[in-house]
Parts: sequence; C-alpha cells; structure tokens
Amino acid sequence: MTEGYQSYASRSRLGIPLLYGTDAVHGHGNAWGAVIFPHNIGLGATQDYELAKRIGQATVQEMLATGVNWNFSPCLAVPQDIRWGRTYEGYAESPELVDSLGSSYLVGLQAKLQGFLGSKGSVLATVKHFVGDGATKFGTGANGLLDQGDVELSEEEVYNVHLMPYTHALKNEALVVMASYSSISSKKMHGHYYFLTEVLKEKLGFKGFIVSDYDGINQLA
Repeated sequence: MTEGYQSYASRSRLGIPLLYGTDAVHGHGNAWGAVIFPHNIGLGATQDYELAKRIGQATVQEMLATGVNWNFSPCLAVPQDIRWGRTYEGYAESPELVDSLGSSYLVGLQAKLQGFLGSKGSVLATVKHFVGDGATKFGTGANGLLDQGDVELSEEEVYNVHLMPYTHALKNEALVVMASYSSISSKKMHGHYYFLTEVLKEKLGFKGFIVSDYDGINQLA
C-alpha cells in the first residue's frame, strides 16, 4: 500500500515523496508479526537508556519493511497524577528520566537520519504531546476526568518539569512536534500562540514542523 502511494506521488507533476506516519509507540504494532515491546511506563521502570535506543532501532527496521517512514513517537509526557488514563504512555513522573529515555529512543529512531529517510536506516520521530499533557488537573478533562484537561501551573513549573524533556529532544534533532489535546490556563494547545510560537519556535529555536493530534485542530472554537 505504502509503495503504491509513493509510486503515484513520484509520478505527480512535482514528484514530491510522501511522509507516511503511524503510531509505532512500542513497536510497529499495526503490522502483523511485528515485535511488541513494553509500553513506556515499563521502560521507565528499567531506567535502561541503551535498551530504549535499541528498541528504537528495532522499530525502525520493522517500519521500513512496510514502507512507513514517520513515527508518532516518543511521548515525552511527565505524568503527575496516576488517575490519568494515559499514564502508561509516559516513562516516569521524573522529568529527568523522561528526558533521558525519550532522547535515547529518539536517537534510536533517527540515528542515521543525516537528512534522508528510509535508505539510511532511520525514520522521522515525533515528540509529543506538547506540552503539559501529564499535568492536567482532575475534573477539567473529558467526562470530568483528566484526559484533554487543563494545566493550572505557573510558567516556571511548566518549564522546569514538562518542557524540560523537549529542550534536550530538540538538541538531539527532533524535527516534528505534536501538539497536545490539553490546555494551559484554559487555552487549547493547538491554538496556543505563546507556547507553540514564542516558546517552541523562538525561544527553543525549533526549525521543524508541528503536527496536530488526531482531529485536535477541530477542538478550537
């Protein structure tokens, strides 16, 4: 299927190849017979940075075998409330541990990128969900719970805990950032000019592109 898409793209007027993405968040689980690795919370328990890198490299091999060159991973959430239904997507409640494991996995995905995808044995990574998805306040989210809720923290707390893993991911050449469903001070991240533009692009110097979470852009009023 993916080869067919690329074939038609190459025959178009401009011949621009496609980026085809998937949620290979703990192995290329959408492919029959692929290796399924422990989810991030399990890897966080190991505190094994080299293992995270090797899992990234193994995931690359199975993604490229199916022609997929873009991974919606790693998740750099720093969960602070165990009641959040997506806590398992985060490596740990410690920003330092999330930082180290997330960057190791990212390097595993993109170690041989060097400006090219696929032929060099790498895929494009996506750091997500920017920013603060693990800090939403109970009662502000969907169905009165936590998911997609509101972050009610000072800017200093957001920087020191939830933004910190992103700063190092960008230094490791993260090229794609996915916006979070959640909000900061009641403003949806998908439309948050301050954090997406002034902080991410201007202060942190991000030169890649920002992608919406699934249908997230339609949550904007």
